[in-house]
Amino acid sequence: MSPLLANLYMRRFLLGWKAKGYETSLKAYIVNYADDFVICTRNHAAEAMEAMRAMMQKLKLTVNEKKTRNCQLPSETFTFLGYTFGQCYSRRTGRDYLSPYPSDGKVQSLCKKISEMTDRRTVGTATQKKVEQLNAMLRGWGNYFCLGPVVRIYEVISKHVRRRLRRWLCRKHKVRTKGYGRYPNEYIHTCLGVVDLTQSSKRGYLWAKA
Repeated sequence: MSPLLANLYMRRFLLGWKAKGYETSLKAYIVNYADDFVICTRNHAAEAMEAMRAMMQKLKLTVNEKKTRNCQLPSETFTFLGYTFGQCYSRRTGRDYLSPYPSDGKVQSLCKKISEMTDRRTVGTATQKKVEQLNAMLRGWGNYFCLGPVVRIYEVISKHVRRRLRRWLCRKHKVRTKGYGRYPNEYIHTCLGVVDLTQSSKRGYLWAKA
């Protein structure tokens, strides 16, 4: 019931925000997913924060103070739905621009899951089955985290996948080397068919349109 109730209360909040004229008078636009939301405004952050708190109090909702703050872009960043929003720099021109990109926490979480999936205790799993498990996770993660300058992040993840899978294969087949010669990148991606996120998207800039 919790998600349903959250959506019902948030609907009242969103409709009330527009009905009271805050969206127009403060040029404050709300982007939300369930009970998580961001208020986007320029030069009216304090007023928008005050209005939000007043409405939440009338709705008898408690604002999570640990997650609530006033953030000014581009000097600061904020994280919303797994993405960090802030200043980025073009790899080609060096120019700065505002963009979302996968948060450090989400990248670290994925790498941790990859490490757990290729732990020595799982060497009894068939190689193809292990590849299928990795690919399912990588495709799902890549399909969601595909906005902004993701190329470097994809490179970090792909490198981690290859390193962990090599170690896993060496343990499985009792190879006493690091496995670079026996299991090169081409073998991992071409022969075994492991997803390479760096090949799935060569773009380094925001591509989605709101």
